[in-house]
Amino acid sequence: LHHCLRFLYCGMNDISAQRNFSKLKEGAALLNVSELQEILTLAGHDDYHLGDELCQKYIEKLRERMLTMCLNAGLFSDILFQLEDGIFPAHKSILIARCDVMAAMFSGDFCESSAKIVPFPGVSKECFKQLLVYLYTDKVDQTVSSANCLPLLELANRLCLPRFVASIEEKVVSELIEMCQKGINTTELTLKLLEPCQIHNADQLAEWCLHNIAINYNSVCLNNMKLLRKLHPENQAYLNKNRWPPVW
Repeated sequence: LHHCLRFLYCGMNDISAQRNFSKLKEGAALLNVSELQEILTLAGHDDYHLGDELCQKYIEKLRERMLTMCLNAGLFSDILFQLEDGIFPAHKSILIARCDVMAAMFSGDFCESSAKIVPFPGVSKECFKQLLVYLYTDKVDQTVSSANCLPLLELANRLCLPRFVASIEEKVVSELIEMCQKGINTTELTLKLLEPCQIHNADQLAEWCLHNIAINYNSVCLNNMKLLRKLHPENQAYLNKNRWPPVW
């Protein structure tokens, strides 16, 4: 039963470590876990590698259910967050399991551990929902983009979620690269992203912004001189040193 519940919670497939397949099959049948029943049927056969594909399909199905039932419908939510523009429901158990800061907040002697409504100043409902999408599904929300990523990066950094920060960076950099490939000028956007990213420990995105500004330095000087002059002296010095084309 423990393994069945483990599969239902996170889709883990460690059948090879199980010795009593018959009891495991009974548990899967009792809980009507069709995906696990299929995996157990494949166990011991040459095509057992298909079990990994079934696990992945189940994980995608689980993500959809988490979004539909838990996040969008708020089913069995047990905590409310007071945000800048309204109230948003959530689930303590998921927050505690996925975020160490939340775990400390709800498990320790802090007032939030017994509060029914937790104030979360400086965070909008849109940004908080994007956070919950990651915590509930381990995926970055599709609505996150280069235009709205900064509040989410700040929140992810505040909650000590470096993997989430890296995932946001990956999505934003991919978007910026695609824009460059389409001939869209991204220098103004990268100038605005650069220093907030450095503040919020989004180092990979900050490095990409520096590189993009440096290789388009002449265009930046021509079109975005005011933004360039507002940068920190260290960033200006780096760009002067690494600009392309260089000044001989």
